[in-house]
Amino acid sequence: MDMQIIDAGIIHGFETLIKICGYIILFSIFCEMLQTLPFPAHWFSLAATGFLEVTNGVALLSTSACTRQIKSLLAVLFLSWGGLSGIFQVSSILHQTGLSLRNYVLQKIILLLLTVGCCIPLLFLGILI
Repeated sequence: MDMQIIDAGIIHGFETLIKICGYIILFSIFCEMLQTLPFPAHWFSLAATGFLEVTNGVALLSTSACTRQIKSLLAVLFLSWGGLSGIFQVSSILHQTGLSLRNYVLQKIILLLLTVGCCIPLLFLGILI
C-alpha cells in the first residue's frame, strides 16, 4: 500500500470539500444581500433566493406568508433546480473530468420543466399540499 497515494486522495478530498463549502458560503452571502434590497414584491426575493441557493430558498420559504400549496410547489421547484450554487459546485468538480457542464445545466432545466409540468396539475387538483 502506497501511503503517498492515500495522502494525495485525502488532500484532494479536502480540497474538493473546501471548494463546495466555499460556493455554499458565497451564495449564502448573495442570498443575504438579496434580502436587504427593497423589492416591491416579497415573492420576487423569495424566488430569487431559491434560484441562487436551494437551502436558503427553502429556509426562507418556510417562514414566508405563502399558502401551503404555493410553499409546496416552490419547494419542489427549488429542489429540482438545485440552485445556481449547485451548478457552480458541480462545475468545480466537472472541469477535471471532461464531462459537459452545458449538458448538466440543460438536464437541470429539463428536470425543472418536467417538475413544473407534473406539479401544476397536482396543485390545481388539490393533491399537492
